[in-house]
Amino acid sequence: MRTKAVRPISRDSDFYVRYRGTDPGLYSLIVCPGCGYTAYRDDFEDLLEEEQQALSASREGRMARLSHSLCALRPPDDGVVATELALGCYAERRPNERRRAVLLHRRAWAERERGNAALELEYLGAARGACRRQVLHFHAAGVGAWLNEQGTACERSLAKRALGHADL
Repeated sequence: MRTKAVRPISRDSDFYVRYRGTDPGLYSLIVCPGCGYTAYRDDFEDLLEEEQQALSASREGRMARLSHSLCALRPPDDGVVATELALGCYAERRPNERRRAVLLHRRAWAERERGNAALELEYLGAARGACRRQVLHFHAAGVGAWLNEQGTACERSLAKRALGHADL
């Protein structure tokens, strides 16, 4: 896809970007035409032996969902199929709640585009559930250890109140 062809026209409060023309998000997942394994590019190479076996065992189910190749232009309905396949594939792998939350959020956006508010809210709720562990890694690097080792009881109490149950 040519970079010049990607033109955002608006952004929603939950980071959903609407594009003029083709939505590049439809192509963020790679779908193997031979086995239906669907994942982000970075996750194609680091499969453990157990994950490969589990994915191999579920191949027929994935292939049954593929009525045609998703390696060409993808209309929004094909983007939904790719997202559903990816959710299934990631479920067969090591737990990765962050990936699951992103995929559920993308699935909610697809329902928003379809005008299905009830399903959109259902997927947003599932995405929120997958993000229960909040990690403040950049701005809070080392704060948890510092609070436990050197912080006063008052500082620990204030941090807990201000940050809730964030993992530091």
